[in-house]
Amino acid sequence: MARQRKASRGKHRWIGFQVENIVQDRSAMEAILEKTLGDMGWRLYDFANSQKPVLCILRVSLPDSDSAISTLNSIKSISTVAKSGKIRLVRERMGLERPPRKR
Repeated sequence: MARQRKASRGKHRWIGFQVENIVQDRSAMEAILEKTLGDMGWRLYDFANSQKPVLCILRVSLPDSDSAISTLNSIKSISTVAKSGKIRLVRERMGLERPPRKR
């Protein structure tokens, strides 16, 4: 079966944010996002807890991107840092390395 072309796939935005609270692990961060963002189309991609503050990159669908940013900024301990259509640019702006692929 043929793949969908790039133009027919859903559009999304990458949002880089930092968390001032100490979040122990990725699952705790996903629980916080699930509670705040709810049924928006989102997925947590990068989670760097070796640094303080914790740096994260989130993928959201294009129509939900502005509301996701305002929701994240409304939380006291979370502040957005970067937004782009390419994850590479968000990683560069936040100073994150690309994690190794798991095979």
